[in-house]
Amino acid sequence: MTDSRFAVVTSMHAYLYMEAGSPEGENSSEVSDDIFSGWAVRILEDFGAWVYVLTHYGYKGYVLKKDLREISREELMIRQDKERYFRICYPLKDVLKTPKVQGNHVEELVRNSLVELLSHEEEGWSRIRTASGKEGYLQSVSLTERKDDDTFLLEEKESDKAEDGRIDPSDGHYFAERMQKEKEKILESGLSCEEWEKNLRDNIVKTALSYMGTQYRWGGKSPLGIDCSGLAFMSYMENGILIYRDADIKEEYPLKEISRENLKKGDLIFFPGHVAVYIGEDRYVHSTGYKMTPGVTINSLNLHDTLYRDDLAHKITAFGSVFDPAGSRKHEESVPDGSGQNAASALRDDQRTDLSSQDSEGVVRQILMEQIQSLPGNVSFFYKDLTTGQSAAFREKEGHEAASIIKLYLMAAMFQGFEDGDFSPSDKLTIKREDCVPSCGVLNYLDDGKEVSLRDLVELMIIVSDNTACNVLYDFYGEDRIKTYIRDRLGCTDTRFVRKMFDSARASRGIDNYTTAADTASLLEKIWKGELVSRDASRQMLNILEDQRLNGKIPFYLHPLKPRPVIAHKTGENDGVTHDVAIVEGKNPFMLCFLCNEVDAPAAERMMAETSFKVYEYMNGKS
Repeated sequence: MTDSRFAVVTSMHAYLYMEAGSPEGENSSEVSDDIFSGWAVRILEDFGAWVYVLTHYGYKGYVLKKDLREISREELMIRQDKERYFRICYPLKDVLKTPKVQGNHVEELVRNSLVELLSHEEEGWSRIRTASGKEGYLQSVSLTERKDDDTFLLEEKESDKAEDGRIDPSDGHYFAERMQKEKEKILESGLSCEEWEKNLRDNIVKTALSYMGTQYRWGGKSPLGIDCSGLAFMSYMENGILIYRDADIKEEYPLKEISRENLKKGDLIFFPGHVAVYIGEDRYVHSTGYKMTPGVTINSLNLHDTLYRDDLAHKITAFGSVFDPAGSRKHEESVPDGSGQNAASALRDDQRTDLSSQDSEGVVRQILMEQIQSLPGNVSFFYKDLTTGQSAAFREKEGHEAASIIKLYLMAAMFQGFEDGDFSPSDKLTIKREDCVPSCGVLNYLDDGKEVSLRDLVELMIIVSDNTACNVLYDFYGEDRIKTYIRDRLGCTDTRFVRKMFDSARASRGIDNYTTAADTASLLEKIWKGELVSRDASRQMLNILEDQRLNGKIPFYLHPLKPRPVIAHKTGENDGVTHDVAIVEGKNPFMLCFLCNEVDAPAAERMMAETSFKVYEYMNGKS
């Protein structure tokens, strides 16, 4: 076919309908799908105000022509350049006229919209061009690599013009072969099949859980609203796998039916007209229109779980997986074994290095001590192999000015409040101008009187170390109550949280927040094991820590590695103070906590980065 027409979406998002609408743009037919700014389509037929299109994942439907901009085949091919075109990774982002948060609004984009990167600017901004042709600025952390591509649109068949409402049956072969090629490409980089599968399963679950709380919307698949198959599809698409976008298993597509015994995290559970993503331990995440919990939520297949839904548990029609059951890891269980080990970190026995015979404790302690001996100042560390339980420590009970590490304890307290029903994650606090304090964060740049949910405040407090978020949560939770929680519920008797961030009056009187490497390590280990507050709360806290945006210390030399290790961590700094505490995943996951004060901060941060890299190399058998 030489007359093919291609287009990209220029509106924030556009719906695909089952039938063409009126010339005025009205459409009362069923919505079948949702596509976003920058997504490409092939125009199959033109109906005036409406066009019948094919998406890059095999779906067909009718879209308003005004929501599209036609492009050439050459431009479509250029748009496959993943170093030039990036996707939005935040729920909603404003494109601004100038590289500052006070900049005028140019356009609003939804998660997974595609933009062209024009240049990297100073202070963490990027200049971009949207599909509508508008240029502006986004904070660089808003952009991430696109894992899928549009090459399917270049595969032309006469059957594409058949109005079957969805796909051509042969399309499934294309997507199955595409997945296999991607797998082979990754394996060529040195990753084992087991590691590839584990990483992909973990990432699929993490993506699905990132839509938690999104409202249910038929045909939707964005943070504005998402349906069950939209959630399943996006969980895979954001990780480079294109599956069928409906609530059933389609022949020839990558997803194949498996038995209940082979069900593992990241696989799908099918019910009549419904689909969910399995997250392990008999629980699943799904988008539901159920009147009691509308939207993306977690439920369970376990009769004794408080999240059990009887109306779904007895109606399962199939289980599906993109992974080969015969090649799956035999030691990963689909139900908890009571050991408390984090399911995301389950390892094959033959993947573990026999550290006991190598005296892991002694070797790692030697690595750590060699690095800190030449560093003047007060340094404590705590290391623990989370597989064997072996540990090494130095001055681990010595008190340090906590700086932003103290925010970990407030996060735990807030999740305890959510769990106990004292308040809800969706409850909102009003951020007033007088609440705002300097340095890290974004809240002090927002309009006076902005309402922000408790859950969002917790996340801002951790991932960008927002000091204003910390202070308003501290006031909300209560000073006496946080002291009691840390002492009595956490058992961290050497930690004290006695003032807010930038409380100069108390600081001048010597009143400060203190913690130890041992207390902080205890907190992190409980999160990793799923024992802090509850298993679900621990998982959510771990996900927040994994989304940390301040990565110049422990992760500095680890993030460039292929594959990139998953690092859940929190930093803290003040004059002469710099900390980083982390859980580092790998073949042998470990915990590493550095607390440093009265030090040359740049030198201490280099020490953390270099030491963490050496420990990771040793733990993964590379040295």
